Amino acid sequence: FFATWCAPCKPEMANLRAARDRFDRDAVSIVSITAETDRDAVEHFWRRYRGTWPVVLDPDLEATRRYDVAGVPTTLVFAADGDRVLRHAGLASEEAIVEAIAEALDRGGGA
Repeated sequence: FFATWCAPCKPEMANLRAARDRFDRDAVSIVSITAETDRDAVEHFWRRYRGTWPVVLDPDLEATRRYDVAGVPTTLVFAADGDRVLRHAGLASEEAIVEAIAEALDRGGGA
């Protein structure tokens, strides 16, 4: 979960991209979610910070409420069976993300 105005979300993009690049893309999926409604601002942010995975607008806060997100950035990593492996509020390091993805993959299936 991110926002275009969120200062820690900017380096988080690089951490997510670097972590993802360390795994088989067929085994790991990333989706970023924002509560913002300004598509132009989101697209500009996505291009500037080189988002290479899907981004979803959540203007009705359905996903935000479902995952009980109170601030951005919030990083969640799930195993293929839906079990949450990581919930991190604030800037998550590349290594923390990599460790969580590896744990999710060790449980079987994708992350």
